[in-house]
Amino acid sequence: MIKARPFDFPYDGRLVEARTALLVIDLQVDFLSTTGYFARKGYDPAPLRAIIPAVNAVIAAARRAGCLVIHTRQGYRADLGDMTPYEKWRRRRGGMEGTDVL
Repeated sequence: MIKARPFDFPYDGRLVEARTALLVIDLQVDFLSTTGYFARKGYDPAPLRAIIPAVNAVIAAARRAGCLVIHTRQGYRADLGDMTPYEKWRRRRGGMEGTDVL
């Protein structure tokens, strides 16, 4: 458990919704799906999936407030021509070479 001391944000109460964005990162099939890469490698995605209701609530609140919501998505061209040498190395190292993961 990580101890935290939450506080209101922004600290001065002057949130400008039109100039505020919520960035949602790494909520992808490979990480969270029961049929994604992690699950196929034998990992239980349940602990990762546990955050989904809280994230959905934050997204809904941001939208109601008029904030921009941005979701990231990692992907590559079919020929992987836009993948960097480092990313190719990571795929080999992780046993993902020759798969359709990410």
